[in-house]
Amino acid sequence: ELDVPLLLPEIEDRHDHCLENLQSTLIHHKGIYRAHIKEGQPPRLCSHYDPNLISLAAVERIARDTGNAFTHRYRHERIPFNTPLSADAADLLNRSLEKLPGMLHASVNAAAGLAFVAYDTELLDRKTIETLMQQQGYASTFAEKEEEHDHDHGSAPAFLPHALQEIWTYALVALAGICFLIGWIGETFLGLGETTALAFYLVAYLAGGYDIATHAIPGLLRGKFDTDILMLAAAAGAALLGEWAEGAFLLFLFSLGHAGEHYALDHARNAVNALAELMPDTARVRRGEDIVVEPVDQLAIGDVVIVPPGDRLPVDGQVVLGTSAIDQSPITGESAPVTKRPGDEVYAGTINREAALDIEVTQLARDNTLNRVMEMVANAQSQQSPTQQFTQKFTRRFVPAILVLVALVILLPPCSAG
Repeated sequence: ELDVPLLLPEIEDRHDHCLENLQSTLIHHKGIYRAHIKEGQPPRLCSHYDPNLISLAAVERIARDTGNAFTHRYRHERIPFNTPLSADAADLLNRSLEKLPGMLHASVNAAAGLAFVAYDTELLDRKTIETLMQQQGYASTFAEKEEEHDHDHGSAPAFLPHALQEIWTYALVALAGICFLIGWIGETFLGLGETTALAFYLVAYLAGGYDIATHAIPGLLRGKFDTDILMLAAAAGAALLGEWAEGAFLLFLFSLGHAGEHYALDHARNAVNALAELMPDTARVRRGEDIVVEPVDQLAIGDVVIVPPGDRLPVDGQVVLGTSAIDQSPITGESAPVTKRPGDEVYAGTINREAALDIEVTQLARDNTLNRVMEMVANAQSQQSPTQQFTQKFTRRFVPAILVLVALVILLPPCSAG
């Protein structure tokens, strides 16, 4: 048995397609008749072989050589993007990425603002992937820090003040609702002129339809039909029939739903970002008689980290010197600090309250408790229920069918009369 992270350091998901390819490649070697992944932390690759045909050392060498070849050729990357995505837009981006030649698999997590991609470097490169994302309106960044400080606000025009960009979606919804109400109440109860009421309805159309159109039209140009297209068509039909109030009310309701979706995604994304902020970027490491500051992701198991009182712990580890109260509420939810002594386990992201501690690293940065919590939160937010998956598949067929039916209803009666 060999640790999967040692063979394929970039693999984070045990269901990754590259693991399946690795297993199928191994069993084609003489003497190896089975290979599979065993659950655990980390997961392990278990190889079954005939010792009469191949030695254990040869099996390990083949596994490591194959892993190195896969790592060199097949890249696994997280590409952060700083444009808010709706669920429909995330699905469209995901399908567009998967159609790229050389893309093994892609998963777009709208809540975390990350696109997880695995691709063949002989057929595809990261620049091509980012170019596709930018063509679809999703600006990517090479560093998540840049993403935090250079946040884009989706459909909000770039020339607007930052404060207005922050509330752009909600401001449009409010404007659509107010203009609809003024037009409808004024026309129905206050004797407002038809032309004046129509002006308010037009503003409601523009405000309510703006965010919907910015998502629907690019998707339509790529052959994607969703409920946004259906709502725009319904509003246009209401306008052609002279029912401006009904069309304005429809767009207001649907834009309100979009705003609610944006709000939920922003909160989910902020939850992931809040977890990331708990992790220090550097640590004080004891190197012989010296104490040096090093990036956390460069620490190795067995390194000794010094954590002064008041600092967050940068690593998962074991206390080797000192006694102090640790606030573990960010990780475990415990309301009271817990006293830690030599031999006790501590977690990255928790807070040292009282005295300096020497902590021996027991988990690499990518495997520590905080990163696993972040990964579980991101995965949970990206999961779709069977009902949601069915709804998306149904919508892809339902919307075109409805549009075709409407066209037939419009065209057939005149043709029959003729």
